[in-house]
Amino acid sequence: MIDAAGADPGQIRFVRGTDFELDEEYTLDLLRMTAETTLARSQRAASEVVRESDSPNLGGLLYPLMQTLDVRALEADIAYGGIDQRGIYMLSRELLPAYGWSAPVCLFAPLLSGLSGGKMSASDANSKINLTDSPATVEEKIQAAYCPAGELEGNGVLEYLEHLVFPVLAERGEQFVVERPDDYGGDIVYDADDYEALEAAFLSGELHPADLKPAVGEAVSAVIDPVREQLTAEPELLAEAYPESHGA
Repeated sequence: MIDAAGADPGQIRFVRGTDFELDEEYTLDLLRMTAETTLARSQRAASEVVRESDSPNLGGLLYPLMQTLDVRALEADIAYGGIDQRGIYMLSRELLPAYGWSAPVCLFAPLLSGLSGGKMSASDANSKINLTDSPATVEEKIQAAYCPAGELEGNGVLEYLEHLVFPVLAERGEQFVVERPDDYGGDIVYDADDYEALEAAFLSGELHPADLKPAVGEAVSAVIDPVREQLTAEPELLAEAYPESHGA
C-alpha cells in the first residue's frame, strides 16, 4: 500500500507497542495517570462497548491511558485514527499537557457503512471491499449493495464515492462518469471536486442506483488496482496474512 501510494517505504519505521510499553518509564507514567484519572473520565473516552457496559473490564479502562502514553512514547506530532477513536485522543489532548508534554494534532477518518447495510463487518464479506478483490468481485459487491433510490442514510455506495473515489479522482485530475443510454438521458459527468452535485442528483431521483452502481464498481476497482496488483504479486505473504481467504 505504501508503494502504491507513491511513498518511499525506506522512510517509514514500524514500531511495535512492546518496543516501549514494557519500559520502566512507561509503566511508571501509566501508574501516575491511573492515580489521577477518574474511572468515569476513562470510561467516557473508551470504546463503545466499554462506555455502554455497567461493569467494564479494567483493561478497557486502562486502554485510553495507554493509547495516550503511546502518543508521548512515539513523540508523535499527529494522532491519526478512525472517528471512533475521537474520545481517546480528546483525553490525550487533555492529559498530555498536564504532564508537561505536547498535545497532538488529531486527524480522524470516517467509518464507512457496510455495503449490505448497517455497520461494516469483517465477518460479512459482502459488507466491504477487500483490497485483493478482483474487478468482477468488486462490481458484484457494489451491484448487490444497499443503495435505495433517494436515500443517503447508511448508503455505503455513496460513502465510497465521497470518501474514496472522488478524492482520488480529484488528485488525478479526472472526472466521474456515469454511463447511460441516450434514451435515459445519456452520460452524466461529475467534476471530482463537486461530490455534492452527484449527491443532490441522487437524492432528487435524477440519478438512479441502477445507473450509478456500475460506474461506482468500475471506479472503486480502478482505485484499489495498484494495491491489488502489489498484494497479488506476493501470494505467500498474502496467504500468511489472510490464511482463511488466501491460504492453501
